[in-house]
Amino acid sequence: MSYPVYAHTADGGKEHWQGLQEHLLHVARQCEEFARSFDDAGYAKWCGLLHDLGKVSHEFQRYLERGGGARVDHSTAGWHVALKHVLGGRSPYVSSIIGFPVAGHHAGLPNGGHTRNDEGSLLARKYKENLPDFSRWNDQLALPEPDIDRLPRAIAQAPAAERGFATAFFIRMLFSCLTDADYLDTEQFCDPERARARPAPVGISGLLAAFDAHMRELGARKAANSSIGAWRNSILGHCREAGAMERGLFSLTVPTGGGKTLSSLAFALEHAQRHGMQRIIYVIPFTSIIEQNAAVFEGIFGPEAVLQHHCTHDAEAAASRGDVDEEAQALKAMQKRLATENWDATLVVTTSVQFFESLYASRSSRCRKLHNMANSVIILDEAQMLPTDLLNPSVRALKELAAAYGSSIVLCTATQPSLGRTPCLKSGFAPGSVREIIPQESLGPMFEAFKRVQVEYAGAMTDEQVAARLKEQEQGLCVVNTRKHARQLFDLLGRQEGHFHLSALMYPAHRTRVLDTIRQRLREGRVCRVVSTSLVEAGVDVDFPVVLRALAGLDSIAQAAGRCNREGRHSAGQVIVFNPPTGKPKSPYFARRAHWAERVMEASDDLLSPAAIKDYFDRLYSNENLDRFKVVDSFNECAEGQDCVHEVPAFPFADVARQFTFIDDASVAIIVERPESAELVAMLETAYTREEMRRVMRGLQPYTVAVYPHEFALLKAAGTVRTIREHFHVHAGVMGYCDQVGLLLDDPAFMAADSQIF
Repeated sequence: MSYPVYAHTADGGKEHWQGLQEHLLHVARQCEEFARSFDDAGYAKWCGLLHDLGKVSHEFQRYLERGGGARVDHSTAGWHVALKHVLGGRSPYVSSIIGFPVAGHHAGLPNGGHTRNDEGSLLARKYKENLPDFSRWNDQLALPEPDIDRLPRAIAQAPAAERGFATAFFIRMLFSCLTDADYLDTEQFCDPERARARPAPVGISGLLAAFDAHMRELGARKAANSSIGAWRNSILGHCREAGAMERGLFSLTVPTGGGKTLSSLAFALEHAQRHGMQRIIYVIPFTSIIEQNAAVFEGIFGPEAVLQHHCTHDAEAAASRGDVDEEAQALKAMQKRLATENWDATLVVTTSVQFFESLYASRSSRCRKLHNMANSVIILDEAQMLPTDLLNPSVRALKELAAAYGSSIVLCTATQPSLGRTPCLKSGFAPGSVREIIPQESLGPMFEAFKRVQVEYAGAMTDEQVAARLKEQEQGLCVVNTRKHARQLFDLLGRQEGHFHLSALMYPAHRTRVLDTIRQRLREGRVCRVVSTSLVEAGVDVDFPVVLRALAGLDSIAQAAGRCNREGRHSAGQVIVFNPPTGKPKSPYFARRAHWAERVMEASDDLLSPAAIKDYFDRLYSNENLDRFKVVDSFNECAEGQDCVHEVPAFPFADVARQFTFIDDASVAIIVERPESAELVAMLETAYTREEMRRVMRGLQPYTVAVYPHEFALLKAAGTVRTIREHFHVHAGVMGYCDQVGLLLDDPAFMAADSQIF
């Protein structure tokens, strides 16, 4: 080499700096290793070799010597070298398979672009002028001879009509390999203490042994001396046997109370062990269910073996359980945080939002984990909860993981959605490709055995009639569709002992206290009448003999039915579906879901049977736009020779990342200041480090309520909300908050009689 070139600096002289060639080789080797699970290590290796090639420029080396300053583009050079040298006679389209990850490894996956003037696009970078001079890269770095002699298998095997999507998905996987490898090698050099803190995952065989021991103990304590117990054992047995089946797509259709959490886990462990798979990813729509399931898993495997990745999980609190050593707590918390960056764990429990949005993200921090979805068992709990307007791209991503990346997908629910290929669900699963784990001949008898409720459609009912019907019950639950309707019905029911209200206008810690009281009264057989929004359906463990449900989608009605006669204490629970004159969300989608549920109720004698559920989803999906942003088409239209300017595919990576959001959340978060949260609120003023702020914000999550912008403006105008440090909105909980119904949007100046003003 004519002069030394460096990738990263360190304390001391340049003899302690990391050489560029060392960094590129380390990252390339790690990329290769990550990509072996999907059998295309060659492209991944070259992404690693080329990603920082622009650092050979004098401009970047001076940037290092100065210790910072104006940023120097060092990401574009690698793609230019790929275009001219690495892939030889291959087209720029194929070169872009490397170009997208290399050019975007810091700023995020760019759009392909339609013209040279599309700022930030890969096409604009192809023609970018005034790049730092990297022309002497070949003198400075001894790169190997090009060895990429074929298209990646994931692309070559895709049908012609779907090759654009397959190419874009492969690029995402390369991007994941590259960004994770780059982060890890940079961390190893710049922060070796942090690198050493990364935990070594527990192996599948160790988890399977712990699971078997737990099930033996559970079996000893709970002998199968009832028909329900025998059915649960049968379900578990089917799942264990199915673990030997070849990888691919599966459904696990189990009624409420059938033990699907442990049974699906049994399948995943047996399947992963049989096929040498890396990890199990449990994807759940609701954080409340995540916390319940994660607690079960931690009880079996220990907290260190279970990685929770969702917005409400507190790594510090989890690490401190049973541990008085502060240094050990800090290490465990750091290990949990580090593992969430790339899901380098054997058992991951996460949300549908985190899982699917990551699959279509463009930022490197969101995409690092993607390569660890390959060669994994992915269990989708409550699979019917996938957003309808994003159903096509969601299912298409699952198909790609199973077809090209060695993963097995399990659709796990009591209300199995219709995800087969149709004219509306163009990316649906091919006929016969999804294998049901429970034998077909067992499904009918199994659902009959677990049948605990009778569903009655009462038609139109006024609020007065609903309140009167609820008052007839010593213990009853009424679930409605809006917060306003819940409040109106609760006021009509009457605020007295044994009457309770639940809605998202109560901060989570408040709801938890109310639910604890509700469960205690249910156990003791005392009067307990509850009016709630649908939040009570999200995995909340309550058991009422009678449930009234305002008309909604059939999947929502089934969820409400899961709160009725849950433990089988009655010969049959009663679920009454009614059509209220008010309290209906304005969303046209809600109206269509309710319409099709009503049609199925009119046509079916057993509303919760698999046949009725299939009928509902068939009707719903055939009348909906299942890809609102045309995500799948936007990638397929960019196949080679189609929407390619100068043969550079116009993949809309950045655009799709902005559009693909599971929750269209325009709400404003408000922290409710109560005596138990006051100290944390005060710390908002003084916390300045990232770690301090993280701890404070996680501590305040149980006291946070989301309101719509117009509601926030109302509270602001009433003077009950103040803003701290321009970002944190704090509600004076002593005013405008009621211990029975929560935040009072209609009476923000309300003051409880026993409140004290200082």
